[in-house]
Amino acid sequence: MIVADLFSQVTWTFCLLGQVLILINLPLWMMHKYPMPWGLIFLLIVAPSVSMALQLTLSRTREFEADSGAMELTLDPQGLASALRQMEDAQKRELKLRFPTLGRVVVPSWLRTHPKTEDRIHRLFATVPPMRHPEVWAWDHGASLPTAKDLPRWHHLSGFHW
Repeated sequence: MIVADLFSQVTWTFCLLGQVLILINLPLWMMHKYPMPWGLIFLLIVAPSVSMALQLTLSRTREFEADSGAMELTLDPQGLASALRQMEDAQKRELKLRFPTLGRVVVPSWLRTHPKTEDRIHRLFATVPPMRHPEVWAWDHGASLPTAKDLPRWHHLSGFHW
């Protein structure tokens, strides 16, 4: 993310420099001394927005990877899904407290730094690795999410069980 942010800042800086150079050369273009490079002007206008959109896409992809890593560590998709829902509910409550008249604001997915919670939960359960012991998962009759039962206890390096 640091490299993506650096790339975005360098792109923004070069585009700003290019726009300043356009303003400096504007009198020459108005006197028809030089032709107007419309393609480069369009690139100067669009490049910062494209680099920011790519940075946001990378951020959403990293969130999916973080969810996948958490799944590998905990082996508990139900717990992770519950935590994601609780975080989203807390965020909604906080926004309602701070902006009571705002109502519901829908942010387009390409402007979000995090994917939608429903998408994260769906991908979380779609990538559940096959278990060596299938009796670890018990399906709640009619529920869409599995519940964990009798998960094996993990040993901490210190010897304590958790």
